[in-house]
Amino acid sequence: MKKRILELDAFRGIAAVMVVCFHYVMNTEFGHSIFKVGVTGVDLFYLISGYVIFMTVEGRENWKNFIVSRFSRLYPPFWSALLFTSALYLIFKKDTLTPVMFIGNLTMIPHILGIEEIDHSYWSLAVEVVFYVLILIALLTKQIKNIEKWSAVGLVLLVLFHFVSPLLHVEGLLFKISYRIEFLNQAPLFIAGIIFYKMHHERPTLYRHLLVLCSFVLACFMHPKGRALQHISFTEHTIMLMIYFAMFYLFIYGLIGWIANTGTLFLGKISYSLYLIHQYFSLRILIPSLMDAGLPHLHACIVSLLIVIITAAGFAYFIEYPLHDKIRAYLKRNTTKV
Repeated sequence: MKKRILELDAFRGIAAVMVVCFHYVMNTEFGHSIFKVGVTGVDLFYLISGYVIFMTVEGRENWKNFIVSRFSRLYPPFWSALLFTSALYLIFKKDTLTPVMFIGNLTMIPHILGIEEIDHSYWSLAVEVVFYVLILIALLTKQIKNIEKWSAVGLVLLVLFHFVSPLLHVEGLLFKISYRIEFLNQAPLFIAGIIFYKMHHERPTLYRHLLVLCSFVLACFMHPKGRALQHISFTEHTIMLMIYFAMFYLFIYGLIGWIANTGTLFLGKISYSLYLIHQYFSLRILIPSLMDAGLPHLHACIVSLLIVIITAAGFAYFIEYPLHDKIRAYLKRNTTKV
């Protein structure tokens, strides 16, 4: 288990840095550089999430523990990062922060509620929350043991929703639904992560390989419906997905242990904090300030990256992990009493 977790932490670190680098070049003169493929870093996050979340619930089908685990892991550091970014809004006054925005963002699903994200990176967290709700439903209905059957059903429903239903001329309604609930555009990646877990901890079978293949193909054809559409081509997105799926195949066959080293593990450990604080802090505060001080854009990005990594490390080691441990222990005691 230690080896597996180390590899997944390395994947997280790589995904987080890819997203940061993409945001640094987005809408700049470097927007067509290799760093643009960092927009797909969230795809790797979703594959990891499918694997890890199913790992936490299979054989331990206690829905209360699942809620405690997810809440204590996600919300305390998220709220801390939200307060940090909100303070930047108020101090530098570059953008308007309203009470409705702040309260809506506290839920972690502002996009679903039709409220602007305080930091635009938050959109992907709403996707995760929808996935957790579905896992919770599977726990409550005791369907975790049938996850492969429901994964296949989910893939069929996604094909019907995205590619068959438009024949009924309801594109406008479908767009509104998938725009609000973006999980519908990302679900194949979570499903693939779950199946990779089953292959890894039980055995690879033809049926599981086919489920992964179907998830991959569907994820590729979701390109026109996702946020990557504005930044990379269908071919570029497909190549990146091929790389991520190949990484997971190497992982389940024990052939990618070398990827876990001091650097990737450090980045993996701070990846959640890095993801939460980097975008607004960098793009609206650090990089413009450094460029105003006379640094070229490239140098400003490098200095900003170092500052953000140091700040994220501070968040991770002094806020994220201590809060997680204390709140999880408190919630577990009270859940047990209930």
